[in-house]
Amino acid sequence: MWATPTSLILLVASAVLATAMAAPLAAHLGRGVARRWSSSNPRRIAALSLLAVLILLVIATGPVGIGLACLAAVVGLVPIALRVRRVHLMASLLVPVLLTYLGSAA
Repeated sequence: MWATPTSLILLVASAVLATAMAAPLAAHLGRGVARRWSSSNPRRIAALSLLAVLILLVIATGPVGIGLACLAAVVGLVPIALRVRRVHLMASLLVPVLLTYLGSAA
């Protein structure tokens, strides 16, 4: 017969308790945020979100990260400029990944 370790029981119990507390709290906070932001200017929310991401990017990666983010933004605009679906841009991710796993990457 297998014995269940006490630490496993405590871990599962704490996960269940945390979920039971977090789910109603997230629903309540989500309703409050949705009520407040539904009357806000969506451009302002988008601009603040972009600013927050850029600040975190500068903190985490510095100028190299900002450069890569700008390059990714330009690459992301290519399908819009060429009027093709964005799914075709997946090849820009697939080809380098395949080459890396095949051992051909420099």
